[in-house]
Amino acid sequence: MGMRFRKSVKICKGVRVNFSKSGASLSLGGQGHSLNVGGRGARATVGIPGTGLSYSKSLTSGHRSKSSRGYHNSTSANRETGAAVPSQVQLVMNAEGRVEIRDKNGALITDQSVIRKIKATDSYKNMVRNLETQRQEKLDEIYNNSIDDNSKFIDIYKMSPQVDNEEQYINILNSLRPPVYVKKEFEIIYPTEEHIRNILIAEARENVKGNIFNVGKLRREYVTANLQNRLNTAIADWEQKKSQFDMEEAANEVSQNERFNTEFIANKQYLINLINGEDEEVTNTVESWISSCELPVEIDVDYDWHKAAHIMYLDVDLPEIEDIPNQEIVRLTSGNLKEKKKSQATLKQEYVNLVFGLAIFISANVFNASPSIKGITISGYTQRRNKDGDINDEYVYSIKFVRDIFESSILKNVDPRDFCMRFENRCNITSSMLMKKIEPYAAEDGYASTDSRPVNKTALYIENNVQASDYISNEIVENSITDIKSREQLIMQSFANSLEQNNLAISYKTKRLNDGSLEVSYKGRVLGAINVENNNHYITYQMGNSGKYKQFDGEDNELAENTAKWIRYILNYI
Repeated sequence: MGMRFRKSVKICKGVRVNFSKSGASLSLGGQGHSLNVGGRGARATVGIPGTGLSYSKSLTSGHRSKSSRGYHNSTSANRETGAAVPSQVQLVMNAEGRVEIRDKNGALITDQSVIRKIKATDSYKNMVRNLETQRQEKLDEIYNNSIDDNSKFIDIYKMSPQVDNEEQYINILNSLRPPVYVKKEFEIIYPTEEHIRNILIAEARENVKGNIFNVGKLRREYVTANLQNRLNTAIADWEQKKSQFDMEEAANEVSQNERFNTEFIANKQYLINLINGEDEEVTNTVESWISSCELPVEIDVDYDWHKAAHIMYLDVDLPEIEDIPNQEIVRLTSGNLKEKKKSQATLKQEYVNLVFGLAIFISANVFNASPSIKGITISGYTQRRNKDGDINDEYVYSIKFVRDIFESSILKNVDPRDFCMRFENRCNITSSMLMKKIEPYAAEDGYASTDSRPVNKTALYIENNVQASDYISNEIVENSITDIKSREQLIMQSFANSLEQNNLAISYKTKRLNDGSLEVSYKGRVLGAINVENNNHYITYQMGNSGKYKQFDGEDNELAENTAKWIRYILNYI
């Protein structure tokens, strides 16, 4: 069970130096990558295996003096080396950066005169530098990939989505519109006299014969005699086809729009039922997500939706600690890499992060299935052997998540265990990170509370005469908008839409001031106020981050447009 993130990377395979009458030839790399340095200069060739594509680039001029050519061809020069140069040798750089020179059979060359001759060449020096650069780049790639792979496996919670609030669902519902069928354009070009004349000229050339003296006249007469009749026929044919096309498109428009409207009504009703927490829609949405979810670990999820309590119960078959890769790559002070076995303490800590991170990831996605899901009781179990050697399921945590805390949290930035411990839970973890068996919560254990968040009742309205009270808790808490006037609705709805368009959480709060104006704050920072009392209509907003406010007077729609200044303040200073 589970996926292992183990990758094999070969470094600097198959580096060779070949010698021939024309000089030494140094070759690097396996398939698709070689560098030959010979008597005619250096040329690098890089190919993409399996594609047939490659390019070459000259690295040196390859010019040699007469004396240097004589040196290579001189037998006395060979005698000066004190040893014969092998016809073929291999140059090998290992993962630690050591270079060895071997003969064609793989035996290490120890004759220092031959080694000195090879090492004295600029080609050898350049190649060693290139090999070292490539080696370091490859080591960096291996190290970074190993960190990323381990992080993706352990830190699944970082993939958790932002949990949407109820207002965002209702805004989506209100923005739904059925698509409208766009009729196709009639593409046949209207026949013109010029077009018909050209057709007749072509026909005359093909069919009208005569001698050199009268053939031109005969063809012109043919065109003139047939032009008007042919044009009238073409126009009548075009009009008939266009009339038939327009009739078909009109019928198609009616049928397609009926289909679009039927689908729209069904989709809108589905979303309404989802907001209401209807059993079928909620369970279908949750099951659809679970079945389509892909993770680097294999898990099973059982779920049970309790509509009356607004609670989803989840049982998760957790991965085992053995599913975590037990090897890690570390970088030595020399810059080289070493693979070593993780300590048991590291594996236990990573396992704790993994299983609590799974709880956060799964619950965040399930919360987003429906805003009616106010709480999630998630219990995780694993398989362990008892004293008799039998494998049994043992629960290791059971947590009662509350939606409003998820909505206000940036989940990718939390510590998985600390975040889960903020909620009512059953979990027994020792100081050595051993997760002991617990008894999970049952449905009859209930929740102390699933809704501690203020409800903005005026912003949560639904079109088509559906009452917001059908979807919203009746509980009113401090600073809820209970008396916003109809004019203020327009302004606040514009502000909410702007928040959504800028991917900002719709979580503002309002407070009625003594002068009758409505103060608006976001994440604890006062943005300004709106006042539509009597004939004095204005909106205030901060000037930069100075704490000073400027007033804009105008009509209601102008005040709504000026809530953009609040958005700008949020983006710049909050």
